[in-house]
Amino acid sequence: MMGHTTKNIAKNASVLFGSQVIMWLLTMAFMVVMPRYLGVAGVGQLQFASSIWMIMGIITAFGTDTLLTKEIARQPNKTTALFGSAILLRFMLFLLGYGLVVLALTYFAYSIDTIQVVCIVGMASLLRQFIAVAQAALQGLEKMEFLSLGEILGNALY
Repeated sequence: MMGHTTKNIAKNASVLFGSQVIMWLLTMAFMVVMPRYLGVAGVGQLQFASSIWMIMGIITAFGTDTLLTKEIARQPNKTTALFGSAILLRFMLFLLGYGLVVLALTYFAYSIDTIQVVCIVGMASLLRQFIAVAQAALQGLEKMEFLSLGEILGNALY
């Protein structure tokens, strides 16, 4: 008979595999539908905005995902305090980055449409930052089914 740890590993692995298949399907649908809807210029603006916010996301995350997961796994009783601190840190770094991005785009005289797309994608990026903190906490608590659901919902909303 399988032990508790083996059952947890098997359950978590199967949930993560299932969520990965769903993510592939969502990505495939996105890659087929969006270019037809947005056109060449729209896809370019979206890729530009996504690239900016991926870079800013790395700066905003500041390596807290791994740290948060490890600390919560070590001390699950401090989950609330660690989660709150990570959310606050990311929000403050995001606000700073958001302001810098808008200033840079304005300084370099990008079109208002491009700036608006970058700002909208930035808001989605903030949501993804909060989801990433929640996912790191859930991973530290070994609640992979919720982690996978959050990943699917986050990417679908994005």
